[in-house]
Amino acid sequence: MNIDNVYLTYKISRLIFAFLFLSFFVFFVKNYELYRTETVILIIYNITAFISLFNLKKIGFFDFFLDVVFISSLIFLRFDLFNYLAILYLFPIFFYAFLTGRKDSYLQPFFAVLTYVLTVFIYGDFSFENMINTVLISFSLFVINYAALGMYSRMLEQKKYIAMLEEENKKSEVFKRLYRISADFAHELRNPLTSLLAAVDLIENPDYRDKMVSIIKSEGRRIEEILNTFLTFSKPVEKNYVDINIRNFIHDILRKINIGNKEVFVNISENLYIYTVPDALEIALRNIIQNAFQWSKSKVVINAYTKDSKMFIEIEDDGKGIEKEDIDRIFEPFFTKRKEGTGLGLAIAKKYIIELGGGIKVDRSPLNGAKFIVWLPIGYDNG
Repeated sequence: MNIDNVYLTYKISRLIFAFLFLSFFVFFVKNYELYRTETVILIIYNITAFISLFNLKKIGFFDFFLDVVFISSLIFLRFDLFNYLAILYLFPIFFYAFLTGRKDSYLQPFFAVLTYVLTVFIYGDFSFENMINTVLISFSLFVINYAALGMYSRMLEQKKYIAMLEEENKKSEVFKRLYRISADFAHELRNPLTSLLAAVDLIENPDYRDKMVSIIKSEGRRIEEILNTFLTFSKPVEKNYVDINIRNFIHDILRKINIGNKEVFVNISENLYIYTVPDALEIALRNIIQNAFQWSKSKVVINAYTKDSKMFIEIEDDGKGIEKEDIDRIFEPFFTKRKEGTGLGLAIAKKYIIELGGGIKVDRSPLNGAKFIVWLPIGYDNG
């Protein structure tokens, strides 16, 4: 249960009730002069209830105390209607205790009872019926306050239990991903190791020696590449911040990767700068851009712009895009749909982007392929 929503609902309901109450006096009471004071109180209450709608930051004692004072004022003016008006006390008393769980909530029923006793004293009506009413209303108000505090406590326990279940679920997901990553890592190493062992068994045969040596070297490099990439994934970012012209930076990355005969369109202003760690950003963007070229049919588009003290870098291709069931897994280590891929490129990219204080997500591109959106802080507070 969202307490803020309950609080807002209470305030809106109070305003509606106050408006309907005032409408009754305005439209249905024939002798207006007899109820002038009550009408003025209702007008003030309506205005106050309306203004209180604009303050939802904190649940305050006086916000509910206002309701108790309003009801007490009506009881004082219309003591003959006490049996009908007293029930209204239940709402502010219950909701303040229920929404806050504070012990000072007992001041609300105490003030209500004190007001009633003073009203009886002023009117001098110490009848047996009024004495019974005093006892019953006092008991009812304090009991409802006590019950609301109990509900608040049970609600807190329920929220803690739900939070614990959510935490356990998160841990379970982490372990599931860890098991999956471990299995993928073992699978990635097993293939070249199998080839190595087979080559070692045949290397003594002169007819196969040269070919087996070549296989051993090739698969050894493959294992070294996997381990080096995995070490890069686990290596923290060395945060040496410098100013970077992002347009020149992107062009430098494009010169270092193989784009083949595909087209690339870079839509970036010449005067767009970011204060960040160049090595980490290069690794992250190079992996994303390289991935875009590997999956594109004919072109890749790279855009960059700033908004709300952040730099956004969009990399999109005209490939076949990413299937919905794969979107949640593409940033996991060793997840890949390419036979020659390690599945660590996008995982490393996301890790470095997050360590630089940014974020990354994937979407569908207007080119029908994938669109990676990276955002990073551009200010100097990183340094």
